[in-house]
Order: sequence, then structure tokens, then C-alpha cells
Amino acid sequence: MKIRLASLFVLAVILHAAPGLSEPQPVRSMKIGKFPQRTVEKFQSADYAPQAAANGVRALAACADKVYAGTDKGVSVWHSGAWSQISDPQSALASGVTALACNGGLAIGTNTGTFLYSEKGLARIEGVAVPVTALDANGNKLAIGTTSGLYLASGATAQRVLSLEKKHINDVAFDPDGALWAGLDTALAMIPSQDAAPVFYVKDEHGNGPIHANVRSLYIDAAGMLWMGTPAGLSRFDRKSRWDHIDGKNNGLPYEDILTVSGRGFIAEVRKNPKFQPYEVTGANPGGPNQLWVGTSIGAALYDGYEWHYFQGPQYLHDDRVQALASAQDGTAWLGTPAGLSHVVYKMMTLKEKAEFFTRYTQEQHNRYGMFSGCHLEREADPNSCKPTTSDNDGLWTAMYVAAECYRYGATKDPEAKRRARQALESIMFLETVNEIPGFVSRSFAKPDDPHCDGEWDHITSDGKWRWKGDTSSDEIDGHMYVYSVYYDVCADEQEKKEIREKTGLIMGYIVDHDFYLIDTDGKPTTWGKWNPEVFKTDGPFLKGLNSLEILSYLMTAEHITGDPKFSEAYRYLVKEHGYAKNTVMQKLSHLQIWNHSDDELAFLAYYPLMKYEKRPFLLDYYNRSLERSWQIERTENNPLFNFIYGAAMPGAFDVEQSVWMLQRIPLTGIRFPHRNTHRADIVVDQSKGRFNELQSVDMLPMDERTLHIWNENPFRMDGREQSAYTQQPGTWFLLPYWMGRYYGFIVEQE
Repeated sequence: MKIRLASLFVLAVILHAAPGLSEPQPVRSMKIGKFPQRTVEKFQSADYAPQAAANGVRALAACADKVYAGTDKGVSVWHSGAWSQISDPQSALASGVTALACNGGLAIGTNTGTFLYSEKGLARIEGVAVPVTALDANGNKLAIGTTSGLYLASGATAQRVLSLEKKHINDVAFDPDGALWAGLDTALAMIPSQDAAPVFYVKDEHGNGPIHANVRSLYIDAAGMLWMGTPAGLSRFDRKSRWDHIDGKNNGLPYEDILTVSGRGFIAEVRKNPKFQPYEVTGANPGGPNQLWVGTSIGAALYDGYEWHYFQGPQYLHDDRVQALASAQDGTAWLGTPAGLSHVVYKMMTLKEKAEFFTRYTQEQHNRYGMFSGCHLEREADPNSCKPTTSDNDGLWTAMYVAAECYRYGATKDPEAKRRARQALESIMFLETVNEIPGFVSRSFAKPDDPHCDGEWDHITSDGKWRWKGDTSSDEIDGHMYVYSVYYDVCADEQEKKEIREKTGLIMGYIVDHDFYLIDTDGKPTTWGKWNPEVFKTDGPFLKGLNSLEILSYLMTAEHITGDPKFSEAYRYLVKEHGYAKNTVMQKLSHLQIWNHSDDELAFLAYYPLMKYEKRPFLLDYYNRSLERSWQIERTENNPLFNFIYGAAMPGAFDVEQSVWMLQRIPLTGIRFPHRNTHRADIVVDQSKGRFNELQSVDMLPMDERTLHIWNENPFRMDGREQSAYTQQPGTWFLLPYWMGRYYGFIVEQE
């Protein structure tokens, strides 16, 4: 991937900011309180219609404190957190419910008739053609749309609106003045009264009229504005003279093939505002009183007055086709699909409460002999079926978890954080012990009969109790040196410092004694354990910058922890004789088409101890330039871990707001759900592809709109690799930046 600074400039020209708002400004610290956290509960027919064996939901209506769902078998009712069904002893609704409307009771349209429901039961409205396509109520009046015309009813009988005879009515809506609007396949129609001739609206050369002639859905907001959903986006009409059209390119609408529109309150304007702003800055609340919802053929979208929020894929929906919507009085929303229902709730919570969620499931579901990495879900999307598994870099992932708990201890002095950090640290240290080669670090370990990932697992301990993985990479050494640095400085008592000194001395002594190679059991360097200057003669820029940064960081950490002059001498040798400090300046290979996000993570973990311990100005000059250059290139990722490492090393303001935005928009799950975004109308696609030939967006999408990724993956990837949801990540990727931000005072929680 190419450097993205130019891409951001192009996008900045496209966007137009709202009055009084500007692009996020660098700050050093941010006070935050509760924010709206997206949650979605999904329901299938076994939940809302267990006796009827219903399938999809074609219609929804939120009436007072009840929500009604029309299915192909009847009507289900959500009230006080439980489902029930409307009694239908004559199977009047069994042909399939197609429309619902609140009218004091409930109006119900089906494939075979129109009905009024009250405490007395169901009553048919006579004289209406079928099937029914739309309903809306205004006092005692009921508008009924069908595939062959429009009807008006008062009570149990209806009359045809002759002016729209034989017209296919997609939707109907009464405005506050009593006029009736109808969405047709060919136009928008306004009927002032039952006997008056309709007024038809189609888009003219001045942009007046719906954005597309096929008006599928209508919604009147609290200010009396008329919203229209079409195959080409949204239109809004003030019912006098002003037309506004909302699409992806100009207004950020995620997908334009709209099937249904709903909402509550009033949205003054839909526009693209500056991105990556936390809720404290925007003042928006997706679960608040002003919402605009659209259901499309691929997902649903919510506009909260500041930005769009997109819902797509099995994380949120049983089917991508969202054909029914209801915005309830409690601020929640209901999305109906051909395969089930989704209930969208934005819960107010703090980042600390979110951290507690990630800590809890990480401890309960991902603790494998004190190691923390991903797990396989034996039942799709069911976190309770999590079975921890080995990975290539269990040491690195566990090290990052230990660091998170250390920062938590440093910020709160909670003894439970120290206890958990210590337990996991023992597993980290065991990676050096288990292989019985003093100073060599294993990638992972398991019981001999445990299932394990691919790789070099043909090593059994002499007592036969453990199997360990070899061909250890620099990822593991990065993790060990990083976590030993953090634990030693933040958590360790004197006995623990002694243990860490011993382990650090063994590991780095092994590398230095083998001429800056990590030597495997076969006497040869491991594939990625090479820091000797000779390596750079063959691999050149691919290793030179990053590996120079890594080994200098390891040696500086070892010198700090052990005080052994062996490591300071090795450090001086590489700096003076081979220019390793200078090599670090260009470690980020921005000129290449391929952007290795895994290497980015390794680099930032190496920057942290190196810049914490190095005090000599002439060397800090190299490292400051290196970190500044790397961070500026990485800046568009809004990565809170990278940002906070940068902030810990460099004085002055940096991107705290964007970091908080990322932490807020991380979903409450570790499951890697499949998501796709390449169809979206609001995204500018990068001309270059990613490391694995994947399509990328110029601007990254929020984490809750794409497949979950940890910090060594491509955040610009539009479609996830996953085709199913059988993998869950531990919460480390949230916990480490959050608690680091708390420890350094970048995040100040107001509880």
C-alpha cells in the first residue's frame, strides 16, 4: 500500500465540514465519560413465533411500548422484553403479513386482506383489493396501498381512490396537514383529498423530484419533512419547494438501493462531516431522539445527525436484505429481514466498563496454560463454545496481555491486575525454560496430545510432559523484551526483578553470543531471527531498518534490566561499526507497494523501550526522526496502541481523540464475523491493493463496520477474509491501548 497522506488530501477536498466543526485536532489528554455502545440482539422465528414456524419479517410497527412484527404466518408482539403472538384462531393472517400501522390499535395488511386488531380481536376491512403493500393511519383514517390501487378506510369499509386505480402502490404516508402521499414505481404522488386529482413528482432538470422515479418507501419526520427511499438513494422534500438528495458520494450514504425508510425525531441535514471524531466531540448519539434509518438490499444504515452507521453481515443480521424497519420510543430500532429480526440498542457505558467486558471473557475463554491467544468456536458465532488453540506467536500475544494488566495495575493499583499479570508472566518465562536450551525462546507450548497449529512442533521435553514449537521469530523476542520492560518498570517487586534480570540476560546473551542470530535446535538461525549485519547485504531494505531497530531495542532493554556491560558494548558496536541507529530512520518501507502491518506492530513495540531508556541526544535524534516518520505514515490508521506508544515517547500533542474514537467503535465481541464493504457507495477505493491482494479503502472504516482485526492486520481491508464466524480473539487488542492510555493519563475517565 502506498503512503496515504496524499489520499487524505484528496478526500479532504471531497468532504465538506459542518459549520463549527473541523478536522480532529491533536491533544495530549482527553476526559471522557459514558458513550453510546452499539449492541445488537438477533431473533429467529423460534424466538418470536415458535408455534407458527414463521420465517422472515416483512413489516414492523412500533406502537407505544410495543413492537409488532409481521411474518409470513401472523403477527408477533415484543413487550416488556418478551415475545407473544396475536391470537388468530381463524388463520386470517396465515397468508403472510405485508404491512402494519399503528392506529390506536393495529392495522394489518396481508396477501389476502386488511384487518383491524384491538382487544376484541381481528376485524376485516371490506372492499380492499389484495395483496396489500402499505398502510398508514391518521386519526380514524387508514390509507391502504395495494398492487392495484389505493384505498381510504374509516372503520370497517374502504373506498378506492379512483385517480390511482390500477397503480402499484409501494408505500403511503399522511403528512401533518392531512394530505396523503404515495410512492409509486414511476413517481411520487400527493393526494390532497380523496376526490382531488393527485399531483405527481418526478425529477426534472433542476433536481426537483425524487432522486429516482421508483419511490419504494416514505417517512414523515417530526418536522413534517417527507423522506423517500429509492433504488438510487434518498430524497427529502419540505412539501413546498426544496428538494435534497442523499447519496453515497456526496452525503456518505453507505448503500443506495433503499427498500425502506424509518426514524424518529428530526434530522436537519445529512452531510459528510470530519471523520474519526469521538462522541464527546460530535455530541451525536445514535441511540438518541433523532434518528434516520434506511433498510437496503445489502444491510441497514443509521444517520444520527452527524454520521452514518452501517449494519451488514451475520454480526448484525440474519439476512442482508433489510425489508422492514421500526424506530421505537425507547431509542432502539428493529430491523426485519427474510430470515429474522435484529434489535439495535445503543447502551451508555464507559471505556472502563468495556474493558471489564473484554477482561472477563479473555480470562474465562482464552486462558490456555496461562497463555492468551485466539480460540476456535465449536458452534458458529457462539462465544460459549470457545476452545483455546495454539498459534504461531503465543508468546507475543501473551506478552501484550501481561503488559495490559501491568498498565492496569499501574493506573489503579488493583491487586487483581498484578495477580493476573504475574500468572501470565510465568507462562512467558516458561517459553524459555520448556525447550531446555538456556536462552532460546519457544514460540508456544502445549501438552503432547493437545491439538496444535502448523509449524515446527516435533519437540518433546525430556520428561515427556510438554511439546513446544520452534523456528522462533523476532515476533517472540519483541514480545519478551517489551513485556519484560513494562513489567520490570511498572509491576515488579525485587524478587520479580531478579527473575526478569535472569531471563533477559539468558535470552539476550544467547543472541549476542551467537553473533546476533537466534539459533534453532539444528544449529542454524531461525527463519526470522536474524540481526547480524551480514544479513542486510542480501535482504537489504526489507530487513535493515526494522531489524536494526529491534536489536538495538533488545540490547537497550537488556542493559537497563541487567546492567551487564556486555549488552551496552554490543549496542555500541552495532551503532558505531555498522550504523544501526542511522538504519532505523527509514525503517518504515513506505515506498513499497506492500504494507506489512505485522512489521508495523513489531516496530512500535520495539520503539517503546528503546526510546524510554536511551538518553544520549545524538542517538535520540535518529530515533526521534525514525518514530516521527513512522508515526506520520501510520497516522491514518488511528491505531490507539501506536498512538499511545508515540505519545509516551514524544512530547506534545498527538491523536488522542482519534484513539478514543477507535476504542469507542470497537464492537463488544472478539468474534471475527465476515463483513463486506466493496459494494458501498460512500467509499473511495485505493488504487493499490494490500499485502494479500485485497481491495482497500482510502479511508479506514470503523471497526464495528468491518471484520474485526487486531493491530497487526490491515485496517483498510474492505472485505474480511472470513466466510464464517468460528474464530474469536482475546480482548488484548482493546485492553493494551486502553490501559496504556489510562496509565499515561492520555485517557481520563469521568465515571
